[in-house]
Amino acid sequence: MAVAKERLEKKIVDLSLHYLAETLSKITGENFFVQVVKILTEMLNVDYAFIGMLIDKESEKIKTLAVSKRGKAIENFEYLLKDTPCENVVGKKLCSYPKNIQSLFPKDRILKEMNAEGYVGIPLFDSKRLPIGVMGLVHTKIIKDVNIAESILKIFAVRTSTEMERLNIEKELIKSREEYRAIIESQEEMIVRWLPDGKIIYANLRFMNFFKIENIPLSDINYLTFFDKNESKKINEIIARLNPDNPYEISEREIKKDDSQTLWIQWIDRGIFDKKGRILEIQSVGRDITARKQTEEQLKENEERLKLLFEYAPDAYYLTDQSGNFIDGNLEAEKISGYDREELKGINFIETDMLSADQIPKAIEMLGKTTLGMPAGPTEFTLKRKNGTYLPIEIRSFPIKIKGKTMILNIARDISERKRSESKLVESENRFKNLAENLSIGITIIEKGKLVYCNKKICEIYGISKDEVTRETLSKFIVPEERDDIMKTINENIKNGTKEFQITYNIIRKDGIRKKIKRFVNVISNGNGEISCYIATLDITKDKK
Repeated sequence: MAVAKERLEKKIVDLSLHYLAETLSKITGENFFVQVVKILTEMLNVDYAFIGMLIDKESEKIKTLAVSKRGKAIENFEYLLKDTPCENVVGKKLCSYPKNIQSLFPKDRILKEMNAEGYVGIPLFDSKRLPIGVMGLVHTKIIKDVNIAESILKIFAVRTSTEMERLNIEKELIKSREEYRAIIESQEEMIVRWLPDGKIIYANLRFMNFFKIENIPLSDINYLTFFDKNESKKINEIIARLNPDNPYEISEREIKKDDSQTLWIQWIDRGIFDKKGRILEIQSVGRDITARKQTEEQLKENEERLKLLFEYAPDAYYLTDQSGNFIDGNLEAEKISGYDREELKGINFIETDMLSADQIPKAIEMLGKTTLGMPAGPTEFTLKRKNGTYLPIEIRSFPIKIKGKTMILNIARDISERKRSESKLVESENRFKNLAENLSIGITIIEKGKLVYCNKKICEIYGISKDEVTRETLSKFIVPEERDDIMKTINENIKNGTKEFQITYNIIRKDGIRKKIKRFVNVISNGNGEISCYIATLDITKDKK
């Protein structure tokens, strides 16, 4: 009997190996699992055989890939490992329960539905020894030949694990390809792959829509036909330069649409090469950069305008670095200094004789402010020009950034005309003062409510010195019985906008002498509510007598 049993076991093992070598060697995918469970039920004469894949490692959930009931495929199902015999198998070891399986696992609903009595299960692992599933047998009667069942499962488990891992990899690859394709199709960039002869082998939706490709097989389209002859020539020259060491090149191409609209596309052309370095195909990725090109053109125009404004500004503009070294200047800077801008480039103003030694501290102070990020000036300097003449100028300095680099913009203005005007004004004021000082009438000037000038005659009339003269002081000399009425009359005339008026009243000098004066008042408004009064005063005491 023992010899007969051994012969039977050997026969079944040999038959298993035959199935694997002949019948199952050419079968792959889901059909492989269907055939395996069918063979197991027939070969071992059991009611059920199944192969399950671990689909959720966290919850330990199994989904069957194939289930056979007495040699016929039945519907797949899913179940949790908890409270099932498979819980002791998956990721662990082969387990056999020849009888009383429902008593051992009373919570297993599927065992009840199968009316199971015996169970044998073997874990399935991938090439990294990570658990991926289970293969098992279920019988409605006691499994008598457990050793044979275990041996057969071990034989089939190796190939089944390999096929399950291959299937997982294939699914992941398909999923990855689908995700990649979805990403490619959703890109804003145009993506096209084409052969060196121009034949298109793939184009994404963005490319198809941009070039309005409809109802035409891609294989019938030549990529180069989308460009004019000049651009096509440039593309061929780019492709000719590509090699494994220089696999891609970036270029910008102008495309004119049917509506005469001109678009700019930036292309990245990448070559795909064989092992010998020969180009097999080209992948071109295009991005619409029309908006960027338009912005660049606008910036270029703005730069040109700024250059013109800089060059032809009425004041002298010149740029220095933060150390005071000359970088650039405009035409007026050349005119004022007498130097050509090229003569000054790189020269520090402190090292020249354009400013006298006593002016250098002022210049350094301005440079220090701008270095700290603050504007400086206006500050007056006397500039020594190239021809040796001197010119009064006024300079303002501002820290600015050009392409991320801090520079100092200096604006110099020729103030020689202003200086001449100021000199004439001073001369005029001096002549006025000399004239006013020698007049036989008293002169006072009041601006913004303050007395800013009085001549000697006023001092004589009131009997006080110039240091004692103020607007308030003069009003105090009015005799007390007239003071309120006189001040009221003066204020009402000014308030009512009277430009000229006269007023006569008595005063008591500092020395107590009583006098009668007559005042002629001219009122001038500057339009901002500020009032100036020019007053001539006559001593009419003798006349009244």
